[in-house]
Amino acid sequence: MQAVKLNFPLAKSAGNLYQAQKQFPHSKTWVGQALGQVDLPAREDSLLGLAFSYDFSEKDAPKVTETLSHFTSVDFSMGTFSGKVLAAMLASPLVELRLDFAALSKEDLENLAKQESIETLWFTGASLRDEQLVHLGTLPKLTSLALKSTALSSRALELMSGAGFQSLRRLHLPANIDDQGAEFLARGGSLITELDLSYSKISDAAGKALASLKLETLYLNDTAFGDAGLEQLKTSPTLKVLFLNGSKISDKGLTQLAEMPALEHLELRDTKITEMGAARLRGKLKDCAVFGP
Repeated sequence: MQAVKLNFPLAKSAGNLYQAQKQFPHSKTWVGQALGQVDLPAREDSLLGLAFSYDFSEKDAPKVTETLSHFTSVDFSMGTFSGKVLAAMLASPLVELRLDFAALSKEDLENLAKQESIETLWFTGASLRDEQLVHLGTLPKLTSLALKSTALSSRALELMSGAGFQSLRRLHLPANIDDQGAEFLARGGSLITELDLSYSKISDAAGKALASLKLETLYLNDTAFGDAGLEQLKTSPTLKVLFLNGSKISDKGLTQLAEMPALEHLELRDTKITEMGAARLRGKLKDCAVFGP
């Protein structure tokens, strides 16, 4: 196995080095500090990553330009975000990028849209406006997009529906998304297979739109979704994994859940479901792991 030779001629560490699984959500293994000469094994089955430190600045970027080109995963969430450093990463074959809590400009997103190798983007807590997301619609390999704890509204999903995103399969959405957002996804012909709407404003009225998507995994934790919504959602032919923890469902909705034979994993914690009701459901969904209440 060959080694990747990294050189960080800096007074302080540029951050933490890690290797990560290629499969989403890219679990990390920390492997050392980005300081001086570092040799790491080149593994074809892993991403090579750098989590920038607060000490790294845009003035340091020119000193490590060649070294930055080796990274396939970069994490700004533990450092101070810089648009100039992001621009310096354009030569890198990035697969994953974390921009959590970053204050992003239009120019930053336009630069990011040039990263054609990107498959996963994390924007947790980032300062994004609804209209900014359209810049990312042409990324040919973008399959996973995490937008939790942002101020984005359902209008962002309306704009996204006409902006491409043809490869997008996993979408994690913030609390402001409501039933209209689910309708925008359905009207836009979304090909998303994993949708996280936990803590959002989704209610029973979104059941029909959600059922029309080709979802395999759906998170509705801590929402107002309940028994009436399941009446529509049960018509989904593809749904395998369903999280309803903290939702409004009760034993009345178990009839609908029992009519979803494709389910393989179901979570019902912190709901009005009774132990007896859950036991009856397990008897009907013999191929599904039921967790809760």
